[in-house]
Amino acid sequence: NGNYLGTFELPARIPILTKGKNNITFGAGIQVNGIASTRDAYPFYKFIDSLGMELTPGEVKSIDSLTVNYFPGLDFAGFWMEDFEGASISLDTTDESLANIEIESAVVFEGQHSLRLEVTTDRPMLVCATPDAGEFLSVGKDIYLEMNYRCTQSFQINLSAFTFSGPRVVPVIKVNPKADWNKIYIRLNPYINANGDASRFQLVFYLNLADGATQGLVYLDNLKLITN
Repeated sequence: NGNYLGTFELPARIPILTKGKNNITFGAGIQVNGIASTRDAYPFYKFIDSLGMELTPGEVKSIDSLTVNYFPGLDFAGFWMEDFEGASISLDTTDESLANIEIESAVVFEGQHSLRLEVTTDRPMLVCATPDAGEFLSVGKDIYLEMNYRCTQSFQINLSAFTFSGPRVVPVIKVNPKADWNKIYIRLNPYINANGDASRFQLVFYLNLADGATQGLVYLDNLKLITN
């Protein structure tokens, strides 16, 4: 009924101290930048609203599943998306990269393909980026990069900010190893706001072979830049 009851990690039993027919609203939360201590409601997921439920004191009501969808009107088409299912992809290595990116069909989160980044002792550094022209990202808006990934070692995601005086490297996040596929929501707007003199931005992925290792692997799938 419009009153905040709390934030709960599911599955959970949520105490509601009222009775009769009530409207209950659920909002989907995320771990911002993959950090458990920064849980927040995701601004792009539509709230599940007006579930009329008859409540009786002392009785437990069960809700087995809820479907979460994006809010209508989000700007997907105007921003970069890549699922690696097309005839060509919009990520490419830079001149400083010693290794190449490859389309992967055996280790996939969804669909038929993912992207494989591999470094070895012979090719210890891989750098790939979104198209050279970059993306226009507005100051003052919510902007996130959504991504599914798994990796045997950490890798870095930066922004390259294009300014009148040249490109500027903006460190964003170091992503830690994950043996299984993981979804991460990376909040970009603080870095966009701090570089308001930039006309456009590139997303840049850095993979450097870990000390003592002979191979490092990163798999990426379903990359989305989203803003409202």
